[in-house]
Amino acid sequence: MLPALVTRMADLDDDVRSVGVHLVAVAGNPAHADALAAALADRSSLSARLPGTVGDIAVWGLARLGDPRCVAPLVEHITRAETIVGYSSNHYGADFYWVELPGIHEVLALVPQYAADLLPVVRARLRDASSLGERRALCQAITAWGPMAAGVVPELIELLDSDAAEWAAEALAAAGPAAASAQAGLRRLALDAPAAPSVRETAAWAVWKVCADPEPALGVLGTGPRTGGLGSGVQRLADLGPAAGPRLPSVRELLDGTDDWTRVRAAHAVWAISGELDLVVPILREIVLPLGEGRMLPVRRAAVRKIGPRAASVVPILQRALATDRRLSHESGWRAIHGDEEFRDEIRHTVDRIGRSATEEETRYA
Repeated sequence: MLPALVTRMADLDDDVRSVGVHLVAVAGNPAHADALAAALADRSSLSARLPGTVGDIAVWGLARLGDPRCVAPLVEHITRAETIVGYSSNHYGADFYWVELPGIHEVLALVPQYAADLLPVVRARLRDASSLGERRALCQAITAWGPMAAGVVPELIELLDSDAAEWAAEALAAAGPAAASAQAGLRRLALDAPAAPSVRETAAWAVWKVCADPEPALGVLGTGPRTGGLGSGVQRLADLGPAAGPRLPSVRELLDGTDDWTRVRAAHAVWAISGELDLVVPILREIVLPLGEGRMLPVRRAAVRKIGPRAASVVPILQRALATDRRLSHESGWRAIHGDEEFRDEIRHTVDRIGRSATEEETRYA
């Protein structure tokens, strides 16, 4: 089908051409990089409903491929007062296909290898950002770049006193020790009683990521960790590993809840803190079981991500999921395709990780 779609990238009809470019971009085949590069100059509008041009789709397609020809147009998008790509993410049910673009943060997250080329304009845009949506999106892109975006730490420190404090703290945490100069600001925010709980939790967790000090996180997360939102306490505790031992009893209590999201997060935390497989593997196995029939829910994908080594009983379920010809995604459009591809890669990685741990254990006791 792809060769036929590539020919439609030059169709005289704008709608046909935009669909052709979109599907080729979604496919992500390096063989079509030149065709996408040729489409960069196409300024035809996507539709009366959606902003953007056919050329904007090509920018995203090249970013997916890691092609350096995406850099110059991305600089242009970041520099604009209001990028056509947008600062938010659109999500739809699995019933139709929209020819639409991801948010700018999602596109930038694809190209950490070009962070050095993009950071100067990202820093300038962050300083001049006029809305929370813009500040949040740029922080999310910087988070995806991790330590490669260490040059933007001064701007992130400034944002700790803004409405984007939570996302700035996330980005600083992703930078790790390279963000050591932010330590004082993060500690102050973690202890700021009037701040929103999620902001304080994220800042305290960021202190752990930046300088390996668990005390702020243990103090802020308390004995009853919250379980929702970006600053989910139980997720942050899992990241501390054995250092979160003082909070283990309260996390164990969450395993008996009725909400699958809470149980998945708590299972991961118990696994990371104490390695009590007998408590957590049955819970995660129960939650991922429908995947063997191709039945996908976001919480089941989260459970697969949380499964560590030494969980052999889950492998047959995951292998059946890989064998299904159904898309393992709950969304529509390009997200359904990419989500299925990414989730299948995550399943394979989990199966391999479990297999390696079993081999290592056999070798140890041979």
